[in-house]
Amino acid sequence: MFDDEEEGTATVGAPSWMVTFADLMSLLLCFFVLLLSFSTMDAERFKAIAESLQASLGVETVTLIANPPPLTITEPLPTDSRAEEPAPVEPPTTDSSPNTTEPPSEPSDANPVTDLTAAQLQLAAREQAETEQLAQDLANSLHDEIVANRIELLAEGRTITLRIRENGSFPSGDAALQAPVRPVLARIRERLAATTGHIEVAGHTDNQPIETDRYRSNWELSSARAVSVAHELMQGGSIPPARLIVSGHADTMPLASNDREEGRARNRRVEIVVRR
Repeated sequence: MFDDEEEGTATVGAPSWMVTFADLMSLLLCFFVLLLSFSTMDAERFKAIAESLQASLGVETVTLIANPPPLTITEPLPTDSRAEEPAPVEPPTTDSSPNTTEPPSEPSDANPVTDLTAAQLQLAAREQAETEQLAQDLANSLHDEIVANRIELLAEGRTITLRIRENGSFPSGDAALQAPVRPVLARIRERLAATTGHIEVAGHTDNQPIETDRYRSNWELSSARAVSVAHELMQGGSIPPARLIVSGHADTMPLASNDREEGRARNRRVEIVVRR
């Protein structure tokens, strides 16, 4: 009797939990297929984006060379320099037989990275040429002061440094500009107003200690002299204050040894540094 009851209540087919398990496996399969579709790159679409970027930049394609030689600029480059245009190619001759045509050549793929590199090189060359021209203009304008050894002019890369010595510029131990140096600073202001970039005015002294009613140390004296030169450069509003950086270094950055008077005289200076 018990055998008949067990046979009548037996379950037919797979257990019910298999339905839930099958649904779970199907969902996991769809999830991984979706991830695979996201990771696949459309080459044609990427090529279209690269060509669009090249057209918007408006620069030409160059070829990068592994381990290129150092760049040496021997003369200023024009701002609108272009690569030499290739000579026109004559169309190929065809015979009289029909259906004899030559398929057009495929355009080369553009590389936005090389285009940006070419633009950066052209910009650096143009700024280098402008810096050299500015240094030459300053040298011509300050010829007498340079010959008299009251001003030193140095040009290195895209940085120009004008060193104004204390002699003839400031009274000993004071930061008030003397009358002869004001026209010199006016000529410097005229040249720098037509340029771009930051202008740093830095004051320097020798190592002889100073303590007066107005200046407690060489730090205050060097800073006050730099401020006096900066105010003179801002006269008339041709050079905005946002371009200027004023600093005082006391005797921390000497050009010569302070053991002799000649070295101390060279260390007492105000530098105008133009960074392009």
